[in-house]
Amino acid sequence: ESSEEESSEEESSEEESSEEESSEEESSEEESSEEESSEEESSQEESSPTFGKEKLILRPIFSGLCIFIVHGLLTQACDEGRKNVSVPEQTFQFPTGLDVYQQGYATVLSSNYDLSYKSGAFQLIDLLALADRIDEGSGLSSTHQDLISQTARAGLPSFGSALKVVGTGENGLAIALIRETNQLVLVDLQVAEAGGSATISCWAGGIAGSREDFPLCEGARFVLDLEEDDPYDLLVSEIDAYQDKPWIEREWMVYIAYLRSNMISAIHIPPGRSEQADVPRQSHLIETALNGVSELAWSSATGLIYATSRLNPSDANMLNFFDPTQGADANIDQINLYPDLLGSEIRSLDFSEDGSTALALMRNPDLVVFLDVTPDASGIPTHTFLGEVVVCDNPSRLRVHGDYAYVTCAKDDTVYVVDTKTRRLVDLSESVCQGPFDMGFFEHNNLSWALISCFESDLVAVMDIDPESPEFLKVLARVGVLRIED
Repeated sequence: ESSEEESSEEESSEEESSEEESSEEESSEEESSEEESSEEESSQEESSPTFGKEKLILRPIFSGLCIFIVHGLLTQACDEGRKNVSVPEQTFQFPTGLDVYQQGYATVLSSNYDLSYKSGAFQLIDLLALADRIDEGSGLSSTHQDLISQTARAGLPSFGSALKVVGTGENGLAIALIRETNQLVLVDLQVAEAGGSATISCWAGGIAGSREDFPLCEGARFVLDLEEDDPYDLLVSEIDAYQDKPWIEREWMVYIAYLRSNMISAIHIPPGRSEQADVPRQSHLIETALNGVSELAWSSATGLIYATSRLNPSDANMLNFFDPTQGADANIDQINLYPDLLGSEIRSLDFSEDGSTALALMRNPDLVVFLDVTPDASGIPTHTFLGEVVVCDNPSRLRVHGDYAYVTCAKDDTVYVVDTKTRRLVDLSESVCQGPFDMGFFEHNNLSWALISCFESDLVAVMDIDPESPEFLKVLARVGVLRIED
């Protein structure tokens, strides 16, 4: 279980800048740029389009190339010639979501943010082959673009946001959210042995229509239209009764957060990822008290799911939480961090390994806040304030791995590292890449890596996160071709 983000505010490295006080003005949701700190706008992301089906939105996209108009339908006033350009092979285009398939592959979403190509893309990086090159001393002397698979790839609509991978053995499943079309996309993964050849499937019949381009995923088993607008983050929970079953019998519940809706949808992915399998479908909706939901996180200590928002009134900094076992009858509880900590948004949220401590990444002020979520005698989390750590201006994402929390800072091109036990800043890694955004973690033999999507530079950075390594927090390699702006 895990979670993951954007919208008309594509976090500085995909973060947005549209703090559009949506609580006070939904009508002005054409706010073609309510940029939150001009911060990411320069990263082009914050001005990412809003995809509301019932709204009229005029928004310039990337250097004025395109304007999206949404009013029941999504139309695009872009140069028609540009939209027919094939996605370049073995490169990334404004990468956003990233996760790791522990059989030796990083999975990456290219968002096609500037709409230069036909579509976005789902791609894989061969991590064990990359490890060999790093051992040979060529980690930083090559683009390693030949390690981006030419066969295990697929096309997706533009503006992909969150990406999660489940499965650690021969079979895996990648789950992606697409903001342009309000869709959930499933991609079956298969690698016979660690480091072996990877194959993917997200097409009816299991065969892509064309290998000359990035074939778009299609079919009811792989693509689900969502009922709410702007899917931004997802949390995957494996249904307990099926955890020890063979892969073909396992099933999951996927919780989806929408940046432009106060709803969380629960999507059931049925067992039997085969041609005869049932299709994924919405199980139920959960209504929050938030003005749009930006991120979800699960506590292993309490079993509760937490939801954050970045579209709060100026005097509120809300966290909602609920018990997922209650299904559609789940009651939403909430706490307001503003009276004690100020802040108007929680950008990201994760939990310590034992689930007892919540780490909330805030802006205004820019802090990692530690909250004890141990239940009291009545079973309600205490949410006792334990401490805080000051981080970079306008932080983007926070992910916990082991005893450390890693904070990406798209504005500063850095990653901050915080000890979850001592609640102190350990160090920071500077010049990681331009616009570090999402993270995934890879553990294999003596390797311990963080992989970071670099939205502004079209790269994936590889950072050593082994505290015992002399290379701790150093960038070992960057995969992809650096984008050069005209």
